[in-house]
Parts: sequence; structure tokens; C-alpha cells
Amino acid sequence: MGDAIRRRIGIGLIAAALAVASHARAVELSGHERTFRTFTIDAATVEEGRFRLEVQGIKVQDDPGARFNLIGFRIPKPPAIARKEISTDGGIFNLLGSYGLSKNAEVGFLLPGYIESRTVAGQKSTKEDMGDVQLYGKFTQPVMDIMRWGAGVQVSVPSGSKSKDFGTDEVGLNPFVSSRVTWGRIGLGGHLGYQFFTGDVPDVLNTSLSLFLKGNDFYTLRGEAVLRVFHQGGFRNVDLTVWPGVDMYFSDRLIVRPTGMVGGTDAATDWGIALGIAYTL
Repeated sequence: MGDAIRRRIGIGLIAAALAVASHARAVELSGHERTFRTFTIDAATVEEGRFRLEVQGIKVQDDPGARFNLIGFRIPKPPAIARKEISTDGGIFNLLGSYGLSKNAEVGFLLPGYIESRTVAGQKSTKEDMGDVQLYGKFTQPVMDIMRWGAGVQVSVPSGSKSKDFGTDEVGLNPFVSSRVTWGRIGLGGHLGYQFFTGDVPDVLNTSLSLFLKGNDFYTLRGEAVLRVFHQGGFRNVDLTVWPGVDMYFSDRLIVRPTGMVGGTDAATDWGIALGIAYTL
């Protein structure tokens, strides 16, 4: 999928979201709405004493010219093979658990699983396994009525298979800061983090911007732009993806979260679709 097509898809999704929101009955956001791709590092927490569990399934595809594997690092190119002869498609399955330690503090985990089919010069291979477990803790602090900021750390535990490109075999730390402004039915947020590892895994500068638009009591539109920058294989790699979606509230405990994904740079994965189902105990 070319750059022009990806841009049109992204612009179309954003325009559709804005159009729907502009005609919806105005209902204010609570400030506790959550992002999809950057859930563990956004400036929001689960209510004190509550446990939230979410299952996510993500289908991704990278047409000929694939550069990144499913964990976001560069796919080595065999010397005799052109980059355009490499393509991938696969699935990511996440089990995400979060617990509210206090009014403004949260701890949690993410257990990832992967299945990937990679085609190199016409030869296709498929592999599947668990990935590196992610543990995290964060707190948030209100600055004023409409704004809060947060900080925390995400820890990557070397539990995935490096030989299958599903793990790093190293411990990783990603300290981060985040913020969220909520005004009526509009919310804006973002984060800045820097991930580093114990071995020769590349350090990753990571940042994001997020938008929430409250439609009515049943649904909230959301979108994320997630940027990762790292040096690997003699290249400066820029991975930008956009994740538009909607949260549908079937009760105060059950949320269904259909989501799309479109790559924003040549190196990024071309496109994806996802679904999350979250339940709060």
C-alpha cells in the first residue's frame, strides 16, 4: 500500500470521526478514557481498588518492502535479496491487566503473543510464540480542573523468543511522562518516553499524541499517533502509526474497542485492524 493511499485512509478516518462527533449529543468526557496502543503509559488510571482486564487482537500486514518485525525492530535483509522481496502479515494477541492502587496510581502487566508469516523472495514461513512480558507502574497528578500529568516506568522482561523475532533476550526500561487535557467532550493527551535495554538492543525514543471525542453515553471516538525513532542496521528508523477507533460502552464495566491502524512513514507497517474487549471488576 503506497504512501498516498495510507494518507487518504488516515485522513478519511479522521474526517469521518469528526463528522460523526459534530452531530452527536454533547456529553462530557470523564477524564478516565483510555488509549488503545499506548494504554500502559497514558495519563489515566483505573479507579482505586478496581481491576481491569482487556483482551486485544491485532491483525497487521506489511506489503513488499517490509522493514519491521512485530515487536517493532528492523528485519535483517539477506545480502542477495532486495528489500521489496520481503513482506509480512501476522497477528498480535495481548492480555492486559491493570489495578488501581490508589486514586491516582496504577500497576499492571501486558502478556503478548505473536503469529507471523514472512515471505522472503517467494519463500513463506510462519512462526508463533509468546513475546516479552511488559510490567508497568504509573501515577497521575491533577494540575488544574481540566489537566493532569503523569509519570511512570515500563519494564520489558526477556520472556519471548529472540530467534523468532518475538523477544529481545534483554531487560528493557521505558521511563515516561504523560499528560491529558479534558474539556467538555474533547480530550487531548500525549506522552514522551525513552526505552533502553541491558544489551545491544537499540534505544527507542517514543512519543504519542491522542484525541478523544465524546459522542454520547454509548460511544467515544479516539485516535492515537504513535512515533518511535531508533538507530539500527546503519539506519535511522522512523516508525509512525495512526490508530483511530471507538469505545462502545455496553455497561459501566464492559467496553468493546474496534480499532484501525495505518502506517504514516515508508518504514512503518502498512495497515492493521484490531479489537479490544475490556471488563472492569
